[in-house]
Amino acid sequence: MRPSTLVTKPTSPIARRPQSTQTREALVGAARSVFSETSFHAAKIGDIAAAAGVSHGTFYTHFTSKLEIFLAVVDQVTSEGFVLTGVRRDQGAQPTPQQQIESGNRRYMRHYAANARIMASMDELAPIHPEVEERREQSAMAYTYRTAAMLKRWQGPRGLAPGADPATLAFLLCAMVERLAQNLFVFRQTSPTEDEALRAVTALCAAVLGLDPPT
Repeated sequence: MRPSTLVTKPTSPIARRPQSTQTREALVGAARSVFSETSFHAAKIGDIAAAAGVSHGTFYTHFTSKLEIFLAVVDQVTSEGFVLTGVRRDQGAQPTPQQQIESGNRRYMRHYAANARIMASMDELAPIHPEVEERREQSAMAYTYRTAAMLKRWQGPRGLAPGADPATLAFLLCAMVERLAQNLFVFRQTSPTEDEALRAVTALCAAVLGLDPPT
């Protein structure tokens, strides 16, 4: 049979990726699991390699240090957060500002909760590792800039928070939500509960903007 007449089974996108890419992705996924369970300083490269199903030496084929793979995990987490905290518009009626605030706050807090140990490690490492501080700053600013753009849109046709600087207002509101998430999920504050805190912080955001309390 001529080679041109052979029928081959299509390979999946994962199967077509180079083995080195698959191994690197496996290491990042394993590292994320390890860093989600323990602090950066307590995590061991051997644990990451074992969780990925590769040898200790294979780790160093792809990463030079524990810090380097932690940065790869941080990049993954922050990129997910940027997508998840965006405004969602379901088919049907346009969500009210109150609904958008509540939905955005809830998604932010759920993402923070799922990655609380990694967030805590970022805070611990930022003062001594500029690469971590840069990523933390970029993540916070992305959240703030997006919120500022939303507030600026609302100031026009809706006349909300007249005269307020959207960038300053967004910075203050985002910092409040971030600090609340840190208290709940890093420091494990139990009062108020997550739902109570979410309702309160959303009501505060609405009040600052001159909106009716969320229903």
